[in-house]
Amino acid sequence: MKFQCAVKTLVLLLAVGCSRKADDPDPVQLPPDFGVVRHYYGAPIAPEYHFDYSITIDIAQPDTIMFHCDYLDGGDYDPPAWYESFDVSRESLDSLFRLMVNLNAMRSSWRQVEYPPEGSPSSAMWIRASTREFEIPTDVIDTGAVNPIYRMINTMVPQTIWDSLWSWRDQYIQNYPPSGPPR
Repeated sequence: MKFQCAVKTLVLLLAVGCSRKADDPDPVQLPPDFGVVRHYYGAPIAPEYHFDYSITIDIAQPDTIMFHCDYLDGGDYDPPAWYESFDVSRESLDSLFRLMVNLNAMRSSWRQVEYPPEGSPSSAMWIRASTREFEIPTDVIDTGAVNPIYRMINTMVPQTIWDSLWSWRDQYIQNYPPSGPPR
């Protein structure tokens, strides 16, 4: 009986161990190349109220947020963008990585909503871990696996930076339309 139990345990361990690809991120160790870009694209509203931002958290380079108002339309008008740098602790990086592993965020495919609601804001994320890259597209069905990650990433940006960004946005709205080429 003990032998059968040991064999079953060994088979189970081998099956679990073999189910991971060699280049999958180690679910325990923070990879030395770990990085995340979280992009938020605001709802399609009047240009002066629209905003979007990208937060980059990377173990190998400064952590940043890029925030801009209005729409990037590729024309003559280039709306202002604000960049801020901040530092994320190793402990916070570990927590973010563990959350991503626990929520199975580093997967190769995501089911998306067939007809996303019009007029809604959207988010997307790109993850690099153990030389692999993963994308979480907009309008995924499994929001329970992504919303906690988005919230954690947003809280890694210091509140003083968020306050400054919202203040800059308020000034942009007050001074709209901006001086510059006609739209």
